[in-house]
Amino acid sequence: MPCPNCQAETPAGATDCAACGVVFEKWLKRQQNVAAASTPALPPDAAGSAAPGPEAEEAFDKTIPLIAGGVAAAIFVVFALMKPSGQPVPASATVLSGGFALKVPDGWTVKPVDCDGAKEPCTAATISKEDDPAAAAAEASGGFPLGVTATVFPDGPRAGSATDEQLDATYLAGWKGQLDRFNAGPRERIEVDGLRGVRLSANGPKHERVEIRKPLILKEAQAVAELRKRNPGKSVISYEARMSGKPGDFIPEVVVDPGEYREGDYEIALEAMLVSGRGHTLLLSCRAQLHQTHDCDSAIDDFAKNVRVVDRPRRLDVWLGKPAKAP
Repeated sequence: MPCPNCQAETPAGATDCAACGVVFEKWLKRQQNVAAASTPALPPDAAGSAAPGPEAEEAFDKTIPLIAGGVAAAIFVVFALMKPSGQPVPASATVLSGGFALKVPDGWTVKPVDCDGAKEPCTAATISKEDDPAAAAAEASGGFPLGVTATVFPDGPRAGSATDEQLDATYLAGWKGQLDRFNAGPRERIEVDGLRGVRLSANGPKHERVEIRKPLILKEAQAVAELRKRNPGKSVISYEARMSGKPGDFIPEVVVDPGEYREGDYEIALEAMLVSGRGHTLLLSCRAQLHQTHDCDSAIDDFAKNVRVVDRPRRLDVWLGKPAKAP
């Protein structure tokens, strides 16, 4: 067999090498000592950690789902408290009380009213078409001038989740006073600036006295000037009334023009939309005669596309249907 040290051939059963003189037994022990010295010592529990037992594996299996569940719960809470994003508010939009903004379509004029701090429903804006030939023709033929009213409610059920009974009791109570008989129309769930809203309609008869021409009532001096302008070349008599004899103590008012009115029975149409923000609900409504329903319907559809909810609710509020209540 070959010598393990010099590879020279040695007889079988030899204890040492005739060529290099190495003793085979000593050489093997030396090699074993060298190998043992070069291998790092394992810690006392190395054997147990290298192969975990059943108890360790079971604890590991239970820990991972707990961690994953905690992370998922944290993500859900953060997501629920976030506010769903809406469309950007155009620079030309009119800011309304209650946390809303409105970009008025071309041809309309908006007159905002300050309702901040109001505890009851408040008219936040009146919106009308000025110098509109179609509106003037409708009014001349017995119709009403087309107009939209923005009303904010500081407390009430969320528009997107309210029942028909809640809508009637909270948001349409004022409508019912405008009609002698209230006929509720269909309700449609819509989206307004990324939030759930509702589209409403109603109609019914109403006996009304409609103003065609406003009365003109002026103080005496202004009245005399106006009458002279209206009646050129004619004599206008003026007079003074005193309570204490001192000039200016009492100046009477004069009815220069009593105005003109039309009284009759009308069929009224009401169209509206509702959307709730963080603390208020906005009702945009249009009122006209029944034959003007299409005009009101188109107007509300246009305005619904241009409403911006600035004070947005949290997702949790929307999911739970929490009331749109002012803080």
